[in-house]
Amino acid sequence: MNELQQHDIFLSYSRSNDKKALDVFESLGAQGWTVFMDKDIPNAALWDKYLKNQLNTVKCILVLWSKEAVESKWVRKEASIGKERRNLVHANLDGCDIPSEFSDMHYNDLSKWNYFNVHYPQYLKVLEY
Repeated sequence: MNELQQHDIFLSYSRSNDKKALDVFESLGAQGWTVFMDKDIPNAALWDKYLKNQLNTVKCILVLWSKEAVESKWVRKEASIGKERRNLVHANLDGCDIPSEFSDMHYNDLSKWNYFNVHYPQYLKVLEY
């Protein structure tokens, strides 16, 4: 059985945004945060159970909203868990409309963020969870 590794941040995103999600993952890691991304699920793990365990043990669920993420039932489910647990932080990657059930919460606009600029003001706000 695979032992569950404790992470600071659970990164929720649409597969169509995996490049930008990987940029965020690497940048947060470089800042010293431990970040869970679904690519980290061990081969022998039961995916759904492993994800639920991660969602229930992280300090923060960071949702990267995009037009595609808004349409993803998985991203919405993960965001709902974060809202319920009061550890949801979210960012907008492309200027999309945030789903109404989450629009009452502040989010950070990363649509103009450049991976190489870790001092971008909106990016730094993501780290203030």
